[in-house]
Amino acid sequence: MTLRAILYDARGVDREVDLREEPSPDLDRDRLLWLDLDDRDVEDLARASAAIGLEPEGLRRLSREDRRARILRLPKSVVLTLGAVDPDDADARRHELDIVVGANHVITVHEGPLAAIDAFRAEIGHEDQLGRLDAAAFVAGLIDAVFAAFFQQIESIEQDIDALDELALRARSEDSFLTRVLTLRRRIARL
Repeated sequence: MTLRAILYDARGVDREVDLREEPSPDLDRDRLLWLDLDDRDVEDLARASAAIGLEPEGLRRLSREDRRARILRLPKSVVLTLGAVDPDDADARRHELDIVVGANHVITVHEGPLAAIDAFRAEIGHEDQLGRLDAAAFVAGLIDAVFAAFFQQIESIEQDIDALDELALRARSEDSFLTRVLTLRRRIARL
């Protein structure tokens, strides 16, 4: 699936929207539209941009991937680019995540599946009042999921370092330098 559109309604009638049949869903303070694109297909980007009235400069920004964190302020929206990682990726590869935030809408654009998006979708799946959220609050939850994936990746790295530290200490138990480095590193980790 390339483009997924979900209209969250505070009245509890959340639904998926087909932008081909309903190109511009009605939005108000009790409705929030989330458009999630898992690639940068030109037609899907154009359809998503038209649904919310995204400025041409915003569409150009979403159309390219440049591997840099940045922010683009537009008259009706903000385009935020973040780096994201999947917590189970042993290589900790960076994925670009573009987020468009407007009054009653959010667009997310990324290449392929992204664990943070999947985790966020699962977390909000049981909520029935998402339509009451403004886009900024919705995006705060989404960014929290991105940070959580980073922290899971960091925790995994720390566990690997701990295992290496223990191995180094057993191999060279007479070396007080390694003991001191291990102690200092653990203090930093606790902080």
